[in-house]
Amino acid sequence: MERPVPGILSLFFVLGLIACANQLSAKESLWQKSELLAREDFSGNLGDWLIEGDVQARIEDGRLRFEAAAETGVEKGNIWWRKHFRGPIQIEYDYQSATPYGLSMVWWHAHGRGGEDLFSYERSGVYDEYVKGRMNGYHISYHRFNSGVSNLRKSYGFHLLASNSDPIPIADLEPHHIVIYNQDNRIRFEVDGKLVHDFIDKGEGCIGGKEWLHEFPCQGTGPNFTQGKLGLRHTQKQVAYYDNFRVYRLVKP
Repeated sequence: MERPVPGILSLFFVLGLIACANQLSAKESLWQKSELLAREDFSGNLGDWLIEGDVQARIEDGRLRFEAAAETGVEKGNIWWRKHFRGPIQIEYDYQSATPYGLSMVWWHAHGRGGEDLFSYERSGVYDEYVKGRMNGYHISYHRFNSGVSNLRKSYGFHLLASNSDPIPIADLEPHHIVIYNQDNRIRFEVDGKLVHDFIDKGEGCIGGKEWLHEFPCQGTGPNFTQGKLGLRHTQKQVAYYDNFRVYRLVKP
């Protein structure tokens, strides 16, 4: 059997060192979580949450049970935490799907396009109202109807900022811990400590296609968002359990 020549081994060694250095650099540049801004353990009622659309929500065994009910033609909807957060923040929560089908999303920094509070007007749960209507915000999809991908998007519009392998395959009904890190314009999404997305929103770039993907003439995706509401969205009869919501302030080390 042929053996690698010393020069090739040296090259692999150097490349390995560079890769490790880059990973350490990216890790070291992260801000640290500090003050706990809010928590929700679902030990009481859902008074701090607003439900909209064709969904049902209740507390079951100390967790939030959230379901896309499919009782009307909408067949989808959101539930929003009534608290308002300003960045930079880190969001953490536990998630467990109860169905091997459907779609789950998490939204944050959601607010009115004119700067108004998200709850200053009503929505019915129809998706267009969230991406083509009066709202701005970021959202990430996962456990995504057997597509195999997880998408990070920005609205107003339907701007695809990042796409990667779905960290929670559709048949996966195990509990998972989710972390969303939003330091100014840097967004990271982790599931069980595994990095899924790491994106810097420079407010640049447009996706060609339908008009509602961006305003014309194209001015990019606009400035990064730094404040708003946190919410969850289900479609296609998705049922899942949520618990242990935490929102922390991020501070520069």
